[in-house]
Amino acid sequence: MSKKKTTAVGATVLSALVAGGVAFTPVATAQEPVQDSAFALGAEGLLNVSKMPHVQGEGKDHVVYTELPPGDQAILSAGVFNAAADDGFASASTADVGINLPAAPLINASLIKAECLDGEARTSLVDLQIGTEKIAIDQLKPNTKIVPEALEGVAQLTLNEQVENEDGSTTVTAIAVDLLGSAQTVDISQATCAMSDEGPTEPTEPTDPGDDGDDGDNGDDGDNGDDGNNGDDGNNGGDDGGDGDNGADDGDEAGEDGKAPKPTPQPGNLEVTG
Repeated sequence: MSKKKTTAVGATVLSALVAGGVAFTPVATAQEPVQDSAFALGAEGLLNVSKMPHVQGEGKDHVVYTELPPGDQAILSAGVFNAAADDGFASASTADVGINLPAAPLINASLIKAECLDGEARTSLVDLQIGTEKIAIDQLKPNTKIVPEALEGVAQLTLNEQVENEDGSTTVTAIAVDLLGSAQTVDISQATCAMSDEGPTEPTEPTDPGDDGDDGDNGDDGDNGDDGNNGDDGNNGGDDGGDGDNGADDGDEAGEDGKAPKPTPQPGNLEVTG
């Protein structure tokens, strides 16, 4: 893109921002302490957009469909904004995003997500497209800068932007848009987190399958099989047989006809063991 054309495009962008009712002077904001936090959209410069939805410390929030500025001249639109934060964790996502810069091709994506866990950050981008050009994203590295030819001299995009903060926390921005030499910036899906108070979660070590084999000690319960002691109960059964002697004693007494009485059958009480 020629310098003359770049200047013309830049002027058009500025005019559109001003026409949207945005003052030239950036709004000064108090510096907030860095902590576990997340927001889906924020902009500074000619167009100032407060972080939205913005979650700090703990909680979650969402906003459904937004156009900025409102109306036909919207520069940015999105279907759903989500933000969530907790101890050592932060996540922000934006779905169905469209960035419509005057005299520049449309930038859109199905999903833009940033996530941070115990200081470790990552970004997910789905269907990122600039104009008719689909941006191939393979193992997106931190701080990947792209300047599509159609935006040369007008805008620069930084994907998976990661910053190590002085307090030890990490900030990840899925897409950071820089217009006209930082005259306007737009941050889409940003998450900041530090190490959780409890420290990193220790991975659970898998159980050694061989240990389960030790449960074969339960096979020692086969000793219960040795409980042929129960077999000893068979001796008890034999003892019951011994009770037959009592029957024999009764046989010592003959009946009136001089014949021995018929023995009375006795039920056997043999224990059954498993």
